[in-house]
Amino acid sequence: MTSERKQRIRELAWRTYVVRERPVFLARLPGNPVPSIQFLDLDETKRVGRLFSESVDSAPEVKVRDFAERWPEISSLWDRGENVLWLPITNWEIGYVLLPFGYLADHIDFFLGEDGGNLHVADPDLRRGFSYLSGEMENVLQWWPRHTGTTRVIQDWFQRSGGGGLKTPTGWFGRPHDSIHQCTYAEQRDGHLLLELDNTILILVGGACQVSSLRDTLTISKFAHAILSWKEYGGEQMHLEAYSDGEISFIAPPG
Repeated sequence: MTSERKQRIRELAWRTYVVRERPVFLARLPGNPVPSIQFLDLDETKRVGRLFSESVDSAPEVKVRDFAERWPEISSLWDRGENVLWLPITNWEIGYVLLPFGYLADHIDFFLGEDGGNLHVADPDLRRGFSYLSGEMENVLQWWPRHTGTTRVIQDWFQRSGGGGLKTPTGWFGRPHDSIHQCTYAEQRDGHLLLELDNTILILVGGACQVSSLRDTLTISKFAHAILSWKEYGGEQMHLEAYSDGEISFIAPPG
């Protein structure tokens, strides 16, 4: 039997399995109404599983007594409306499940129970995620990215203010308050602070910068250097601006 024929037989067996098992899983989902969810196919489930394992291996381990104690910190990685992947260990053959994070958070005990007390969740692109493994002797939690004090200040300001206009050392980025930017990613590592705005604009800050948060303004100052990178709207041309001093500020709109 050729390898191609073996692959076809495996795919047929898998499709037969999921046709039977996915409706059973969907019928067990709690809540009414149940949100729209999607399943990854077999190849994509295997691919994501390999990448998820690599991300977990590079994340530090934390021994925890109770997952509930850490849940507030872990759940702050996502907004309720964002879609995440649930990656079960048992019954993974149905395909990893894409669903709203708010639904998973509301029914966290169900998803823990479905996987024997374990829980694995990540972005579809694996930019953020966590792995929780329960054991008889100890429970192990790993997650990424880790929020530092600086990134926590930044994320809290954007969540509290609803976003703001960007002002660089050379002036406003666009017309004042014409664009209200959201911070879609923040991480501090190896003396650098990386911010992503609206999933498209990047700001890389080098050096021991200072971040100050007021009600209407978030300011990054005292950096060694900073780079702003963005693409033109509707185009592919990349733009870069570099700064060696000054301030980068986010200013909430009036009112």
